[in-house]
Amino acid sequence: MHSPTIRCGNSRIKNYLNVASEVFSGFFCDRVICVSSSIFDYAKPFFNSDKLIQVNNGVPEYKLNLSRNYSVTNNNFNICCVGLFRERKGILNLVKAIKKSNVNCNLNLVGRFVEESYRKEVLNECRSSNIQVNLLGFRDSVQEEMLKNDLFILPSLPGEGLPMVLLEAMSVGMPIICTNVEGVSETLQNNVSALIVEHSSIDSLSKAIIRMHDDELLRENLGMCSRNKFENEFSSTAMTKRVSSIYDEFHAA
Repeated sequence: MHSPTIRCGNSRIKNYLNVASEVFSGFFCDRVICVSSSIFDYAKPFFNSDKLIQVNNGVPEYKLNLSRNYSVTNNNFNICCVGLFRERKGILNLVKAIKKSNVNCNLNLVGRFVEESYRKEVLNECRSSNIQVNLLGFRDSVQEEMLKNDLFILPSLPGEGLPMVLLEAMSVGMPIICTNVEGVSETLQNNVSALIVEHSSIDSLSKAIIRMHDDELLRENLGMCSRNKFENEFSSTAMTKRVSSIYDEFHAA
């Protein structure tokens, strides 16, 4: 299980149908793998506890240039956000937080919007706030695109599992601001490997953006710490070994 399907989309009927499909499919499985402890807890009412098992998400390691420079080039501060953008991804809150911060920056959105109405709402807010936004679409290498930026922000509202883009940002040592939604607090530590703010709080997010913009040493320390955390716990190698061991148990039986 990757995310709480009951909060996955804007349609309550579709969400309930997805939950029913998920539970029905899981009935025929010997194990249900949950990608984080929050998803493990979410799944408990639907499945017997002996069927559930947690295996953290993982992404491939990226050959990072260890001499990476965390300074801002030509006073051109770039903020990156990656995803399949819909309301619960919190992009509108991010735009409002950037406006409130008065930080002069470029907002680079990697991915696409699910709904045209939400895309227009975000773009209109950017125009009215005089924020430069670049819609970059999907990219072959998300990590390479991230490295063109000074800061990665995940402004999600509740409804996450363990976001893959968060792990990808960690894999390249990005300075990270994220909200305290499912999977985040068990992955990163506030003021140690990221700045974690209250979801839906534009004021908290704005203050975090200002801190990151003004403090190069903070960006470097958080980025290096998140990279170390990734290498130890969230690489695809670690995930593959854990999943393989589950199959080995059944093969041996």
